[in-house]
Amino acid sequence: MFLVVVVIRHLTEHLHLRVPQLSLYAPAHHARAFVPLPRFAWTAFTVPTAPQALAMVLAAAITAVVSCTSYSQDIYVPNPLFDTTASQYLRYSANRTGALAFALLPALILSAARKNLVAHATGWSLDSWNIFHRFLGRLATVLAAAHTVLYCAYIVERGEAFGPQWRLAYWWGGVTAGVGMLWLAGPPSVRWARRWSYEGFLWGHVLSSLLVVYMCAVHVFWVLSVEWLWVAAGLWAFDRGVRLWLAVGWGGCEGIAETRGNVVRLEVTVPVKKVGDAGPGLFVYLRFPGLRWSKSHPFSVSHVKRLGDTLAAAPEETPLLPTSEGKPSGQVQLTFVIRPYSGLTKALHTHAATPSTGHALRVAVEGPYHHRIPLPPRTLFLAAGVGIALVLPYLRAEPQEAHWVLGRAEDLWALQRVLEETPDRGLQGLKVWLTFGGHVQTEVLRELARVDVKVVWEKPAVRHVVQLWLSAGGDAGGKTRTAVMACGPERFLDACRSTVDALEGVEYWEEVSTK
Repeated sequence: MFLVVVVIRHLTEHLHLRVPQLSLYAPAHHARAFVPLPRFAWTAFTVPTAPQALAMVLAAAITAVVSCTSYSQDIYVPNPLFDTTASQYLRYSANRTGALAFALLPALILSAARKNLVAHATGWSLDSWNIFHRFLGRLATVLAAAHTVLYCAYIVERGEAFGPQWRLAYWWGGVTAGVGMLWLAGPPSVRWARRWSYEGFLWGHVLSSLLVVYMCAVHVFWVLSVEWLWVAAGLWAFDRGVRLWLAVGWGGCEGIAETRGNVVRLEVTVPVKKVGDAGPGLFVYLRFPGLRWSKSHPFSVSHVKRLGDTLAAAPEETPLLPTSEGKPSGQVQLTFVIRPYSGLTKALHTHAATPSTGHALRVAVEGPYHHRIPLPPRTLFLAAGVGIALVLPYLRAEPQEAHWVLGRAEDLWALQRVLEETPDRGLQGLKVWLTFGGHVQTEVLRELARVDVKVVWEKPAVRHVVQLWLSAGGDAGGKTRTAVMACGPERFLDACRSTVDALEGVEYWEEVSTK
């Protein structure tokens, strides 16, 4: 399955100029990758991008071919184990579909791991692998269902009764595992259920998965094709071990949470050695023991400030890159800009908005994780709302043209301290579009002017912005890579994708973890 993704990546890169809609970077011809299709709104069904759909089709086709071919060399008559040729075909095909379902279990674990090695190996984004993970789960469920149907047909062909089978461990173990797989791929995993209670979905998913793997082992008497189960269990244990190693204490970090309106500004102090390279694409998992001790969420780091060897030292900005003087030491302050929705983020917003609880809280930090995108030197950044938190590190690393669409004044407040710690003209090329009719503090406007950010009081047309950026770069004859990267709410991303979809030779990237 992973070879399929690698082949598609290199194939679509090679065909990029001639068939842009099949490029790894270009979208499929639709504008509904996040906002559900109107006709299927009640199911929250969304359409995958072209490379994702192509990978799914090829993976399904390969699985179908492997499941349905090369049986003739195993079929012979007379056969002391089987009465008829039909029973041989049924038994062998049932065994093969079951073994293929087992073989997909390690791929399921790898594609969902936090330290996603296959994402780095293939170049696919974490979000794309999340989508492919759900596809692999449903493909394994289909194979398990085919295994069940074929084996039941085999029992009927032999003239045996089903009643005695229920007294056998392999039978009820297989039935339990099959029902568990149907449950995992069904209602608890659909989009609206994940958003209604993500924490409940996550815990239920983990516990149900452990039950399925155990029942699969019971089903095969802990002997047949069990190597796939051990590999899956080993990968799961390895991922948990890496997460434990990356954790910074069990709630031992100090955090300050403040809120204004519908946005939370969180500042967490951690040892500098736990952050390492604080370049673009840095994110960590945060857990708040005083709020929801068992729940953790990923958050992009919008800013890193060096505190020195002690908290009393004068703060200064630092890229946290290794120096000739040795490894960095001391502490750093990580800044997060969070839009609360439900569950953990809602509890964090409530805590920050309650005067009696204060702003201080304990935070457990797991990381760092990095998701580096191979963007070309000429990239246009489009952000909306708190999506600027992910874009800012890219702009500080290398100045580029960027546009930030704001519908709330509190988003500017959340980044006020980040602006204050940015050097003069440090955000040159950023343009802020204010679409609300409220008041902006004079201090914030002064800081925006100091870092060379242009402010416009109107709503931008995404297509017009992209076309102006392309025309300003001149015509390079399609030889120079150009890209558009977007981060923001779902409708904003769909608008950006449909805009770039109409352009030829322009790569499209987006950062989101909301699907």
